[in-house]
Amino acid sequence: MEAVAAVGFASSILTFIDFTCHVLEIGSQIRRPGLPASQLTLEQVSKQIKEHAKLVKPPDGEQRPFNEGDQVRNASNHSYNILIPLGSW
Repeated sequence: MEAVAAVGFASSILTFIDFTCHVLEIGSQIRRPGLPASQLTLEQVSKQIKEHAKLVKPPDGEQRPFNEGDQVRNASNHSYNILIPLGSW
């Protein structure tokens, strides 16, 4: 029975160490300038995605202009095509 108690005690110590590391990580994020990654606003995420999307180049050297409307329609059509079969279950 003492072995089980030792394992439980070791587990408690590891849990405490993990919790302490988590608290210290959050504290260091708060002290850093700017927002932590967990608190990015939707607008900031949207701007980052748009910047990355401009860097993506079409395959085979095709030159297509960045058109958000076409991308939204394509995404909408793809999501519709995915949802139709799921709705029949």
